[in-house]
Amino acid sequence: MLAILIAALRSGASFALSLLAELADLALVVWQKAGRVLATIAAVALACLALVQCGEIKTLRADNLDLQAQRDTLTTERDQCRAGREALQRSLDEQNAEVAALGAESARRLAEARDALGKAQEGRARAEEQARRLMEAPAAGVDACATMEAVDELVLENLG
Repeated sequence: MLAILIAALRSGASFALSLLAELADLALVVWQKAGRVLATIAAVALACLALVQCGEIKTLRADNLDLQAQRDTLTTERDQCRAGREALQRSLDEQNAEVAALGAESARRLAEARDALGKAQEGRARAEEQARRLMEAPAAGVDACATMEAVDELVLENLG
């Protein structure tokens, strides 16, 4: 009986070992399959991420082109503004120079007019004095020669 028991134990141990070996093989197969499934899931996830990033890159490139076009437009407008401002400044400088020249011309003409007014007032005073002298001159016929000499003297004074 002992021999049968030992044989049964050997056969049970052998069966248990073979079951354990098959279980280990099954675990290895499951592990390999799970690894493949996980690898497939990771590959699909990476592919999706790559597609999303490609879409973002395409959007960013389009946005970049739009921004470059806007920059070029703004640069052109800025250059036009600068040119307009410079032309306006030149016109303003020319106008200021012309205003200054007109001011100087006006001052010169005003000074000339004041001088002419002074001379005219002096001339008026002389003319009034001459008219007064002529009026005081002796009447014609009394001494016509003396009257003519007085008028001649007044005319020579005016010319001199």
